[in-house]
Amino acid sequence: MPEAGSVVTCRVLSVNPNQATVLIICVGSNKLHSPVSGTVKKQNVRDYQIDTVEMYNCFRPDDIILAAVLSLGDLRNYELSTAGTELGVVTAYCEEGHPLVPASWTTMKCKCRTERRKVAKVMPPKSTSA
Repeated sequence: MPEAGSVVTCRVLSVNPNQATVLIICVGSNKLHSPVSGTVKKQNVRDYQIDTVEMYNCFRPDDIILAAVLSLGDLRNYELSTAGTELGVVTAYCEEGHPLVPASWTTMKCKCRTERRKVAKVMPPKSTSA
């Protein structure tokens, strides 16, 4: 189960002006047997210009995001944060179903359009060979 400080992989279920509702599917690299719910509140999307965050320009339903667990909220609903360069959207698709790839910290592109997202800076795994 997720603990405060854990990095989790989530699927965005819905987005409203104040928060994104997500389903936590993995904790670290471990897939959960039963996904649990969580929320990313507007004030926890990023570390800067918090008052200018527009949730629909950060996340869309069905996006896959990386988030950090802040706390176990109420009713088994985890409170999450995407503040930090390594947190945010890692996989997304446009309205036509084409895969989006990061174009900047705030946009993702496919062959037909550019869409706004809070993009995660995904780091390659560290090599363990010496």
